[in-house]
Amino acid sequence: MKYLFTLLITCLSLSTTYGTVHHPSSSVSSGRWVAWAEKPATSWQDAFVTGNGRHGTMVMGQPGSERIICVHEELFIRGWDRHKVAVPSTASLLPEVRRLIESGRSDAADELMTGEADRQLVAMGAVQRWPLIPHPAFDLCIRYTDTTLQAENGYRRQLDLETGETSAFWGGRGGVTESVFSSREHNVNVVRLKATGQRKINLVLGLKETPGREGVHFEHNLDSAFSSVSTEAFSGWLSYRAAYKYDAGGYEGLARVSLKGGSMITEGDSLRIVDADEVLVLVRITPLENADLSVRPSVQRELSRLPLDYNTLLLPHSRKHAEMFRRMQLDLGCSSDWKTTSTEKMLSDIHKHGVTPLFLEQIHAMGRYLLISSSGKYPPPLQGIWGGGWKPGWIGGFVWDSNINLAVSAASMGNLHECAESYIGYVESLLPGWRLNARNYLGCRGFIVAHYNDPESGYLTHFGRSFPWMCWPGGAGWNIRPFYEYAMLTGNEAFLKKHVFPLYREMADFYEDYLTMDGDSLYHICPSVSPENAPPGTDTWLSKDATMDVAIAKEVFRLLLEMGRTFRADKKELAKWNNYLQRLPSYRINDE
Repeated sequence: MKYLFTLLITCLSLSTTYGTVHHPSSSVSSGRWVAWAEKPATSWQDAFVTGNGRHGTMVMGQPGSERIICVHEELFIRGWDRHKVAVPSTASLLPEVRRLIESGRSDAADELMTGEADRQLVAMGAVQRWPLIPHPAFDLCIRYTDTTLQAENGYRRQLDLETGETSAFWGGRGGVTESVFSSREHNVNVVRLKATGQRKINLVLGLKETPGREGVHFEHNLDSAFSSVSTEAFSGWLSYRAAYKYDAGGYEGLARVSLKGGSMITEGDSLRIVDADEVLVLVRITPLENADLSVRPSVQRELSRLPLDYNTLLLPHSRKHAEMFRRMQLDLGCSSDWKTTSTEKMLSDIHKHGVTPLFLEQIHAMGRYLLISSSGKYPPPLQGIWGGGWKPGWIGGFVWDSNINLAVSAASMGNLHECAESYIGYVESLLPGWRLNARNYLGCRGFIVAHYNDPESGYLTHFGRSFPWMCWPGGAGWNIRPFYEYAMLTGNEAFLKKHVFPLYREMADFYEDYLTMDGDSLYHICPSVSPENAPPGTDTWLSKDATMDVAIAKEVFRLLLEMGRTFRADKKELAKWNNYLQRLPSYRINDE
């Protein structure tokens, strides 16, 4: 899943036609970009997804017994309180760490640095190397009491990438249409169940915990992750409330249920619906910084004010989503193939015959759709905002050495300034933590990026023997580069001057404090890290002058000089930055 999501997002950088496509407002969907399947999804990994950046759903389209997995970008199981300041002080060890590396004992240098940092974190009560796990909020469970509805009878499910709406149809002329989207306009998940023909809808609705929360995952005991979980049903409403055990926060879910025709009664923590023509469910998830402070009354008032007509809710959302999606398209002439080729057949074709034009169109469009749908307060983590289980691969969070970079790499190039600004705002919120990392771990000004961090802080607590992330000086230049790209691609010189140039100055301050000079009159980066790449003969990524770190340092000073000349920086500063640039070591080339 980690690599699939990254692949889909990265494919936005394929050659495309650029510009806005205009469509009449009376018809938001052109019908051009609809992916469809012949069968229901049998697992959440195969579900169609919706999202507005904050809320999202995973829809499997199962007749008889459906569960719509509801997600929110801000839900995390934490190993300790989110407000804990947990950054060890190891700067005093740096001279000895450097001496060990210079003498060929990088494994001992790693053990010295990570061992002391680990000891301090344990004393602080921050004991996990993996600080948090993203998780689903709950399932909207839909159990049809009419057992005659079968997937084999006129079934189809689809996802309109242009509008962000997914639908499933079953039962032929006397069946059910299930439609779902995550509203950008009203910040709710919207679910409609509509009878077709002479059929009536009979079902039971409830909000239930997503199955599978048990055991240990990356040092987190899932069985004890919550101090309380409660569900409730009352006249026309469903509620869900959860409080974390090791963090003061939690979250609430509230669903407003309305009918056209039929009747509704409360049964325990569920609602039974009898002989309805249409059921509309509006779901809002609210993260709580303090789980003791409920927001249910205010959310209930807000949901009560929303219209109860599905199309009225869909139209403003789909206009916003479609405008973003249409700004760039890859059109290889496969319009008719989308309509005639199911996802099952398309995947079968590429396994038999290799990559097809339809596959390229779909993977580009899907990558664009996922980026739009999972960029909110935060940029997309490893699985976007979606996950239907409690044990995500690679713990599912924000990974800074390649994954977030790839996920947002096409945001500015793809003319999605909203997605680029999601990333920019997120990074700027982490800068205080990155500054504290640099000061405590290495005794420097500037930034040290936390390879995997709590999204509310940026503190570096994820490291271990062989992966000493506190010694990765290139992380800042690697992850601030998208700021520069955004400024260049949008032509926003004010942003370049106010936001980008000062950050590159701070990175230069870091290098001024951190670089060392040997007898060769060159500035060296020691310690240095080549992410996920140990030099031969060692068990650690730790080294001196890792090529990635040297390349990033050179780029930082080159771009700093470029901006400094543009914004008339002091000549002494320009000369200093150029001196560093010219005296960084050359890349080492092996026989290959």
